Amino acid sequence: MSAAERLPDLYTEAFAAAYLGVAEITLRRIRKRGHIGHVRIGKAVKYTEHHLLKYLEQQTCQPDSALATTGSNSAKDLPSGTGRGVTRADASSALRLAQETLQKHKSH
Repeated sequence: MSAAERLPDLYTEAFAAAYLGVAEITLRRIRKRGHIGHVRIGKAVKYTEHHLLKYLEQQTCQPDSALATTGSNSAKDLPSGTGRGVTRADASSALRLAQETLQKHKSH
């Protein structure tokens, strides 16, 4: 087996971003935060299959055991457009404020 046969394939940032399903700028941010391994050859950044697979493995989420066993998700019980701690009065106040702001903007 020659040395070339043992070397890993090197992928460009564009290829790696497409493989991961993210924009190139997003992949650069991930790399700069140190969340994905890479190889630098001069100024060029390259990724191996190992780098991509390891990153994907680190991003894999396991289901929350409490929700998985009960099948309950209290967020489903909330009315649409509201979150925890938000009352209907808060939502209507926000709507009124938005309408007032839009009216002021139109009159200028």
